[in-house]
Amino acid sequence: VDENCIVRQSEELWHQGTCSKLLKLMQGRDRPTALFASNDYKALRVLRILKQAGVLIPDEVSLVGYDDIDTASLVHPALTTVHQPVDKMIELGVKILINIIEKKAFEHGDDRNIMLKPWLVERESTERIR
Repeated sequence: VDENCIVRQSEELWHQGTCSKLLKLMQGRDRPTALFASNDYKALRVLRILKQAGVLIPDEVSLVGYDDIDTASLVHPALTTVHQPVDKMIELGVKILINIIEKKAFEHGDDRNIMLKPWLVERESTERIR
C-alpha cells in the first residue's frame, strides 16, 4: 500500500470541510481514479471539496463511501456506498445482551462470531474506468 495515497486528518478538519492532502493528491501526476472514504460523512465532505476544486465526479474520479446514510442518495451525484445491515446488527445486539443478562445460550451458537454481510449500493458517484 502506498502510504501517500492514504489521507488521514483530524475529525475537526473534516468538519471544517478542508483537506489539503486530498487536494495535493488530486493535483499529482499519478492521481487516483477512485477514492474510498471510511464513512459516508467523510465521502460527502470529499465530494464537496473536489467539486469546489473543479474535479468532476465520476468523470475524473469515482467516489465510494461506507454506511449508506440517508443523505447519500440525496446529493448530486448520488453517492455509491457500502450498506451495513444496521437493523439486523441492532436486533442481534439486543438479543445477545438479553441472553447475557438472563444467562441463556444464544440461538445462533457462539454469539461472538456472527457475520453480517454488507453490500455495495451503486449510485452515480462511480463509473468504470475508460
